[in-house]
Amino acid sequence: PRSRTARVDPDPTTKTHIDLHKMHLFRVFSSVVHPLISLASVFLFASLGHAQYAVSQHSDRVDILYGDALVTSYRFLSGSKPVLWPILGPDEQMMTRSYPLDPSVEGEAHDHPHHRGLWMTFGDIDGGDWWAEGSGRGIVSHRRLVEATADGKTASVTAEHQWIKP
Repeated sequence: PRSRTARVDPDPTTKTHIDLHKMHLFRVFSSVVHPLISLASVFLFASLGHAQYAVSQHSDRVDILYGDALVTSYRFLSGSKPVLWPILGPDEQMMTRSYPLDPSVEGEAHDHPHHRGLWMTFGDIDGGDWWAEGSGRGIVSHRRLVEATADGKTASVTAEHQWIKP
């Protein structure tokens, strides 16, 4: 495996040198940063109206609503990891792909079954793979819902997970 190092010169007048594999940076941006920016913009634009945020708890998920409209669901029984899916924009436009959680959408590719909305995980921790799904892969198991609250202006979901090595 390639080594990845980050070195910061203690002298603040010099440039910081970072030696990271470019593909790793792209993967981090495309899988974590970009979706988070998109999700933040959903909440920013939605907050311009007069509706209020609310949460609705179910046996397999917690829905985040803005007025009567679904913004997203925290789904903790959706496969090998909890996810936010679907993510809907202010005009209720779907911002996440449907497959694999809803394979009935015509014309959508049935590839990458581990792409389940917005989620946080890693491809290699202590020799285990939590990025992909299937035999020999790690599982992020939802253990309990700590809190699901809304005060009208914001909504929050806090959960406890256990990372189970394959």
